[in-house]
Amino acid sequence: MRVWDNTPSIHRILVFTAIDKTKRLVKAHKNRFDAGSWRLRERRKSWDTLADNAINIFEAIKSRCASEKLFENVYIFDSREMRVTKNMLPHVTFFFGQHPLGYTTFKDFSAPVVEGGCAVTISQNILGHVGCIYYPFGSELAEMKTPYLITAIYKDPNKVTIRKIHKIASRLFAYAQLSSVYGAPNLADRVKVQLMHISHWRKSEEAKEFFKKVIIGVSNAAIKAAAKGGT
Repeated sequence: MRVWDNTPSIHRILVFTAIDKTKRLVKAHKNRFDAGSWRLRERRKSWDTLADNAINIFEAIKSRCASEKLFENVYIFDSREMRVTKNMLPHVTFFFGQHPLGYTTFKDFSAPVVEGGCAVTISQNILGHVGCIYYPFGSELAEMKTPYLITAIYKDPNKVTIRKIHKIASRLFAYAQLSSVYGAPNLADRVKVQLMHISHWRKSEEAKEFFKKVIIGVSNAAIKAAAKGGT
C-alpha cells in the first residue's frame, strides 16, 4: 500500500503537483544548461580563427616594420605555441621590444634606464568572451598615469573581424607614439588615445574587474615568455 493512499485526496493532489513541477523545473534547467554549454563551446571554437587572423595581420606589420627599420623591433606571442602557456586562457600579444634611453637609474648608476612594455593583448576569458587591453611604454623615469586600457569586450568572438584587428594594431602604434619618449604623436594619435581612454572608462566595473584578472595576468605571462622565445 502506498504511503499516501490513506491521506486526504487534496494532499495527494498537492504531492503529485509538486512532483510534476519538480520534473518540469529540472527539465527546463537541464535544457538551458545544455544550450549554454553549446554556446560556450562555439565561442571557444571561434578562437583559433580569430587568433590566426590576428597573427597574419601582425606578421604583415612586423615585416613592414623591419623593412622600414622602425626604431624598435615588434614581436608576436601566441599562447598556443608554447608548452608553458598552451593550457592558459588563449591570448595573442603584439608588443614592442625594450630599448635604453641614454641615462642610468638612480638605484644603480651603472644600469641604463630602459623603456618598454608597450603591447596589446587580445584574450579570451573563461566565458568565451574576447577582450582587448593596451599597455603603454614606461620606464623608471617616465610612465603613463593609467597603466592599461581595456578598450573592447566582445561577447561574440566572431565580431572581432579583420577590419577590427587592423584598428587594434593602429591604436597600438598611436599609443606607442604618445607614451614613448621617442614618439612624435600627431593630432590623430592623440584623438585615438583619447577615445581609447573613453572606451576604457565606459566599460562596467564588473566587466573590467573580470578582465583585469584574466588579461593582465596572461599579458604579463606572454611578455615574459616572448622575451625568451617570442616570434
